Amino acid sequence: MIVDTSAIVAIVLQEPGFERLMARLTQNAQPGIGAPTLTETSIVLSARLDIDARTLLARFLDEAGITVIPFWGGPLRRSRRGLAGFWKGPTSRAAQFWRLYELCGCEGR
Repeated sequence: MIVDTSAIVAIVLQEPGFERLMARLTQNAQPGIGAPTLTETSIVLSARLDIDARTLLARFLDEAGITVIPFWGGPLRRSRRGLAGFWKGPTSRAAQFWRLYELCGCEGR
């Protein structure tokens, strides 16, 4: 089973129907999440909770037994470095998003 950002966000924020998602997750022997999706999930949770949600997300993945499915190393490392400073400083979140987008190696705006 591949877990999507929306499922994790619903579970963590206990949105309507989260119990059903959690039950499906716990019934699966080897749930996984793609590394790009993990980055997206971290960004979404950080924005929704207005915190750096990486520790919360790491704990959730560990407790739920979700395995991260890797992709090439460079973009993931750059996105994590960018995310470390994503919510800090006086610049707007939109400007910070584009900074992160560029650090990930994405082209153009």
